[in-house]
Amino acid sequence: MVGGLPSHSAIKREVAEGLVHQKRGLTMWEVAESYLDKLLSKNMIEEAGHLQGLAWKQQTYRVHDMLHEVMVSKSLEANFHSLHGGQYKGMLRGKIRRLSIHADINDAKRNDMDRGGEDDYLDMQHVRSLSMFHLHGRHKLLKKLGSFILLRVLDLEDCEGVTNKHVRYASNLYLLRFLSLRGTNITKVPRQIENLEHLQTLDLDYTLLTELPDTVTKLEKLEHIRFSNRDDF
Repeated sequence: MVGGLPSHSAIKREVAEGLVHQKRGLTMWEVAESYLDKLLSKNMIEEAGHLQGLAWKQQTYRVHDMLHEVMVSKSLEANFHSLHGGQYKGMLRGKIRRLSIHADINDAKRNDMDRGGEDDYLDMQHVRSLSMFHLHGRHKLLKKLGSFILLRVLDLEDCEGVTNKHVRYASNLYLLRFLSLRGTNITKVPRQIENLEHLQTLDLDYTLLTELPDTVTKLEKLEHIRFSNRDDF
């Protein structure tokens, strides 16, 4: 099985990416939940247990391996989503709008990410969504976050190489709506976070943060925020 994706995270991402269409009499959240219900009813996803924090509990979902491969194939064929790294290395083509970077099994042994390669030639100007999954070391695209000028979704959950410097880069991505630094080793959020005027979701759970800057209160469109230090668990 592939997955373990929290329902709230999936819904927040859908809304942030503009994949949820307004319906009269319903909130965007309710519309997104109806999409999730349809996927469940068609057995395209299934429940996979719960994630639980100090004061919350959240249902997670997963996709069967075979169905996941079909979804990946169709997404690549339609150029809806671009994948790179691991088994997807060398598969980038066309105009990239949604990009996911996956860990290579050799990343823990050698840092290929700092060498020349396909990453050097990526056109970042059209990317709306960037996700990096469980990467070991520092992927060189982290140094180029400032180039993703149209980015709306940035998901760096559990990426070991994310530093406070990268959070500063992200704080200048004016159009950002969804930012997840969950499970990273960051120790500080810069005051410049107030630049993210369109930010709706900020996930800072299980980090090394002990406090947030007061400028977070200036994020007028912020609807969802999670913040915890992993040492408290």
